Amino acid sequence: MSYKGKLLFKWALIIAIGVQFVAMAYAKLVGEMCDVFLSNGLSLEFMFFVGFMEVLATIGLLTAKFRIKSAIVLSCIMIGAIYVNLQSHDVMQILVDVANIGFLAIVLWLEKEKQMIAEDMVHPSKY
Repeated sequence: MSYKGKLLFKWALIIAIGVQFVAMAYAKLVGEMCDVFLSNGLSLEFMFFVGFMEVLATIGLLTAKFRIKSAIVLSCIMIGAIYVNLQSHDVMQILVDVANIGFLAIVLWLEKEKQMIAEDMVHPSKY
């Protein structure tokens, strides 16, 4: 795939992931997910914290400087979501969470590849 194709694919993933995480953060921050958190033994403060972290990390995905760290934070949030969904036996939601981790891994891979290409341009090999 060409560089432009990879760039377009990466941004399509970032936008799709971002829309989903903003929607989930909104649900948490306005209190729509209170029952889910409380029924799984989690506090409302933790719900608001997770929602806030989802917003920050989603904004971070849009900037090259914070993209890798943001993808890792969102992946950790998804691992927590998998744990919660395992407790409630919500198999379909677990599949969505695993897919999100996969999409974030692709974004990480494409971002790391871009960094390696940029580094090779700055420090060309002697071969």
